[in-house]
Parts: sequence; C-alpha cells; structure tokens
Amino acid sequence: MTAGSRRPGVMGRRQVLASAVALAGAASTSRLAAGQEATPTGGEWTFTDVLGNTVTLPQRPQRIAADISTAAALWDFGVEAQTVFGWTAVNHSDGDHVAWGNIDLDQIEIVGDAEGAVEVEALLAQQPDLVVTWIWDKDNPASSHVAIPEDRIEQVAGIAPIVLLTQGDPNDIELGRIEAFAASLGADLNSPEIVAQRESYEAKKAELEALAAEKSDLTVLFASYGSEDRIYVAGPDYVADLGQARDLGVKLANDGSPTSTTYWEELSLEQALYYPSDVIYIDQYGVWTTLEELRAEPTISQHPAVKAGQTGPWMRDLPVNYQGLTMFLESVLEPLRSAGKVS
Repeated sequence: MTAGSRRPGVMGRRQVLASAVALAGAASTSRLAAGQEATPTGGEWTFTDVLGNTVTLPQRPQRIAADISTAAALWDFGVEAQTVFGWTAVNHSDGDHVAWGNIDLDQIEIVGDAEGAVEVEALLAQQPDLVVTWIWDKDNPASSHVAIPEDRIEQVAGIAPIVLLTQGDPNDIELGRIEAFAASLGADLNSPEIVAQRESYEAKKAELEALAAEKSDLTVLFASYGSEDRIYVAGPDYVADLGQARDLGVKLANDGSPTSTTYWEELSLEQALYYPSDVIYIDQYGVWTTLEELRAEPTISQHPAVKAGQTGPWMRDLPVNYQGLTMFLESVLEPLRSAGKVS
C-alpha cells in the first residue's frame, strides 16, 4: 500500500532506487513478524528491520523521518513523525490525498523534491534520530528503497540510521511489522481506541472472507490504466493489498501467472483482455480512473468486468493501520457484493 506516483509506482516505487557518498553528520507484540526483534522501551533501543538489519541507539528515538505511507500508518498508533518525504507528500502537500491518513500537516516538515526523492540537506536540518521507509521490490531490496534514490542512501544513512520496515507482503504481515515498531517506540496497542479499531478491522476481514467464499467462482483484477497506451496490472506476490485479498479467499485473475513477476506487469491497450475477470479495481493514480473512462476506450471497453459495469476504485495508499485497512477492505467488498459471473 502505497506512496503515490504519476505513473503507477514510478515516482513512489520505481524511482526509489538505493547507495553512494556519506554525509556527516520495537517491544514485541503478538503480531511481531518473524525475524523482527525490538527491545522494550527505556534504555538502549534496538530494532531489527524486514531485511534483518539491526539498528541500535543509546535510547529510544524521538525524532522520526519517514516516507508518507509509513508515517501515516504509524500516526494512528501515536507515533508521530516530525519529518515526511515521498512523491505524494510533495505533490499533495495540502493534505488532499488518502495517503496522509490522519497526519496533522501543521506538525510535520516535508523534505523531498518534485520527483519524490528525499532532499538530503533538508533532512539534515531536521536532525532525525531515525529514518524509516520501505522497499517496493522484495526481490531487489538494494535498489527499491522508497523515496531514497541510490545515489543518496549513504548520505541519508550518514544523517541517521535507516530502518526498512515493510516490503509488500500481505497487509496483515505488514501491519504486524508496523505494530511491533510502534510498540518499540512506546505505543499502547491495548488502548481502548486501538482495541475498538482492531475489532472493526477483524469484523471487516471476516465479512470479506465470508463473501469471497460465497462468490468463489468470481475473479478480480487490480489494475492501473496509468497512461494513454499502457495498462499496469498489480502482482499478487508484490502488492500488500492483493496479498491480503488473496489470503481472505478473493480469487485474483492473474494469480500464478508466469508473467506477473513484479509489482506491475505492463500490458499494451491491445492486451486489455489478457486477464478476463468479473471485477476490476481501478487504481486512482491512473489516467483513466472511472468506469465511464474505461468504457470510452475500444479495447478496454470489451473487458468482461467493464462491459458489466463491475468495477470499483482502488485507493492503494491507504495507511496500513486498522482504520486504513478497514477502509481498503470495504472498498473491495462494495463492488463484490453485487457482482455476478461474467468472465
């Protein structure tokens, strides 16, 4: 889930490569992901990230810089980053984007250029204790740091240690990592507010699981009509939203496809029927984001889901926390409730 981009994943995920010149300069929970460790709060602080890299600091970090997706996910757990970076943060700096979640814009500084890359000097001025981001391609972690380009990684690491928190595994796994990190920074995961959010989330998961079982003959597709001559189909093994939907029993039209081997599979408009499905979830970053727009394109209009009007919006940068994921699950449920077999 996340970070925005002009073309799907390009500014938030593909233009986030990774390494070059140096600049001077999680109490465990029941959801703690395998391989991740964090110390209790107080005294020396240590945390092992998704790649197995351990960061140790003399005390719990107070000043956090994070990509917008991670910052928004942490915010509702009470971990408020002072510094935010990423394409969406820069290009939607007025807060008019789902990726912001509940972040209070008056309390943060944005340090990024128009392409979404973190600005090193601006980051240095914020004096963070820790920099937190994620990787969009788990097969190539060294070259897919979100919003930290390859020629800036060592510079950023010279300012503060980098924690790579998530990597595009299914949402529940990513949520567990975020929770563990938040707990290591003092979040109370058993507060009444969090407990209520967790209960709503679990109920929504159960609802989708039941509906997916009821409509087990239907297939769905998550796609971005990201330019006027290309379709980008999201890969189930790389996109957290799809991984969760699949885990709950939703059948993905491209699951197991030999060509679906990265975050986005690129198709031409002539290949619009490559993955027939009963429902399409349309990425809201694309050029065409509505059913009406898809029906105006000759080849796309012939897709079974488009012909049947069985589509819904995919807001892929909703925060990976209980509130954000509850909204995501409801967005999956909405068109699926009334959908029939058409493919």
